[in-house]
Amino acid sequence: MLRGVVKMNKKKIMAGIGSVIVILSLAGCQFGKNQTDNTSSTKSSSSASQVTNSSSNAQNLLVGSYQDDADKAAITLNSDGTGRYVYADPVNADTDDQLTWHQNSDGTYAINLQDADVTSVLTGRLSGQTLTISGDSSWNTETFTKVNGQLDLDKYLSDHHQTAASSTGTKNAINSADEAVALAKAVYGDNKGDWQWVCLSDNNGYLIDNQYYFVKAISKSSLNNGSMTGQPRVYESILMGQLKSS
Repeated sequence: MLRGVVKMNKKKIMAGIGSVIVILSLAGCQFGKNQTDNTSSTKSSSSASQVTNSSSNAQNLLVGSYQDDADKAAITLNSDGTGRYVYADPVNADTDDQLTWHQNSDGTYAINLQDADVTSVLTGRLSGQTLTISGDSSWNTETFTKVNGQLDLDKYLSDHHQTAASSTGTKNAINSADEAVALAKAVYGDNKGDWQWVCLSDNNGYLIDNQYYFVKAISKSSLNNGSMTGQPRVYESILMGQLKSS
């Protein structure tokens, strides 16, 4: 009887050991699965973090102030997605617009001017320190250069108007048609590339009555819209100027 009991207990012990082994094996499988899931989750989080950091870095690269002295325009882009664009208009009131911006999925930047005259969202492309802004047919592409520090846009507008006034003060020192055209462009600008300045002539040449050069601006967009002369209608009386020769 004792032997039978002993054998019975041994079977129970072996069965118990088997159960422990099975439980431990299952626990080991679950532990391995958890480890795999944790590793996969860590990799996914790391990948998402890298994408976020890359996007953030691209955003930060654009932040700053830029100027385009050829067009007398400047722009400041803030880290919170806001900004300001100014243009020193030689004839009409200056353009001074608030704006918002963000990065597009293709790496370009969408710039939205709060201006009823700008009919589309502008596209910015950054290459090193150069920012190119383009739009639809109503916007002439501008190329800006980044400046160190924050640009004082109010002072920028003031400085460019003083430069134009200074150029006007030297208008008597004109000795050729080319100089007359250059001065007109310096004083009045080219409306973001839309105006082409020309010097008119009479039967005696460019120096009319041996006294002055007669210059005017031809608007490319006006010609495209069917104008026979290409004269900007709003600016006609101002741009048809007489620049005296010395």
